[in-house]
Amino acid sequence: MLVMVLMQQTLPQTEYELAEATRDLKSNVIRNLHVLVAEGIAIPTRDEATHIVRYRINNDLLKALSDLFGRGRVQ
Repeated sequence: MLVMVLMQQTLPQTEYELAEATRDLKSNVIRNLHVLVAEGIAIPTRDEATHIVRYRINNDLLKALSDLFGRGRVQ
């Protein structure tokens, strides 16, 4: 669900915003974000002024995976 929400967002989102959007506990969202960041699926950015971290989906990785699996199909 978290990946789907990240894919739909046009702007990077905070942990709080993602927890609200997924209707999940912030602690669960944080744990899942750590996994997504470790795998390169989500990209964190820290605001220099506020130090707030926002997350966005790694569209380049998702496109590469889509292309890879799309080519693997027998036509």
